[in-house]
Amino acid sequence: MMISLFDILAPHYCCSCGEIGRIICDNCKNNIISRASRRCLLCAKTIRNSSGLCQRCQPRAPFKNAWYVGERSGALKLLIGAYKFERVGGAYREIVDLLDTRVSELPVETIVVPVPTIASHVRQRGFDHAARLAKEFARRRKLPYRTILHRRTSSVQHTADKSERWQQAKQAFVCDSSEAASCLLIDDIYTTGATLHYAAKALLASGFEKVSVAIVARQPTQGS
Repeated sequence: MMISLFDILAPHYCCSCGEIGRIICDNCKNNIISRASRRCLLCAKTIRNSSGLCQRCQPRAPFKNAWYVGERSGALKLLIGAYKFERVGGAYREIVDLLDTRVSELPVETIVVPVPTIASHVRQRGFDHAARLAKEFARRRKLPYRTILHRRTSSVQHTADKSERWQQAKQAFVCDSSEAASCLLIDDIYTTGATLHYAAKALLASGFEKVSVAIVARQPTQGS
């Protein structure tokens, strides 16, 4: 990874172990990669296939593949928190490094699409965190990047319970274009699954034949 002059003059400390140099050191990053999840994104059941979905969940999911790095805990949780809430914007490169190790090879015509962030969160952070991840991932994989998925509503989901999240997400998304047969939908955290479910359905409704998803972290649940 290229190191900027700013990184030399004002270096980060590893968000996990505190080592000076980068927002996450090579050792901590390698620990995340070595512990990458082998569980179904939807139900957390251990799986042996590479799709990220178990045999029970795959038929009812609106996406064919569901890759994610790991549980939202430990160093991965600290890295996401630094990126989203501590204004360490450059951490997106480290996060995309991790995503890149998890997502399988994609067809060259696959369009990379971010889950749209509500406007108030973009203003609060000063950037769209999901769009930045998706754009960098597309650049590395040499795939087209498009912001074709939009929000009809601006409901704040982190204050809602599970049933409210599903109800809010049902009418939240619309896609204004489909330029290819397949797309990869990117977001940072999977919690209840409502956002991904209805975002993927909106993409399918617009004409995409296949939707896959790539998530940085799965929010731990009881039993996972």
